[in-house]
Amino acid sequence: VVDLRSDYELVHQPHALKDYKDIAYYHINLLQLEDLSVVPDNIKDYQDLSGFYIFMIEANKEQFKKVFDIFLQHPYDCTLFNCSAGKDRTGVISALLLDLAGCHEYDIVKDYSESYENNMAMIKELEAMMEDGNEKYLGSDPRMMMKFLAYLRESYGSAQGYLQHIGLSEEQVVQLKENFVI
Repeated sequence: VVDLRSDYELVHQPHALKDYKDIAYYHINLLQLEDLSVVPDNIKDYQDLSGFYIFMIEANKEQFKKVFDIFLQHPYDCTLFNCSAGKDRTGVISALLLDLAGCHEYDIVKDYSESYENNMAMIKELEAMMEDGNEKYLGSDPRMMMKFLAYLRESYGSAQGYLQHIGLSEEQVVQLKENFVI
């Protein structure tokens, strides 16, 4: 299990599988924020969620490398990864994995956009806890993932290029691909 949540989130909602027998648990604070509650304060600095996703992969390269190193360390095991809502941090990791596996961009975007429907029950609770005007960050508009993927392609060519840029070797990236593609 790779828990991508902040330290704050862990304190307020400990992971159910941490310390569970026969399950390796890893915590990687993908946002490097200790006091993340619902929406990071600095998310307002970005035009939209796609800008936040771009910031995430650029400012947290070491953390992203750690996540993919864990995938490499467990090639034959089921590896679960999660954040709180499974849309932003988990969505970016999923997009990188799907791109690496050769999925069509349409399928990556569709997978991401389904997060909103899957989170409907949680969204009402989160809206009540948020400052006015921040509700827009709870959605999963397909355009946000399309813009993120466009940036990934323009800057790195693909997920493979990004993973090599953050320190994985070409052989490790090929191994990751082989582990995820049957």
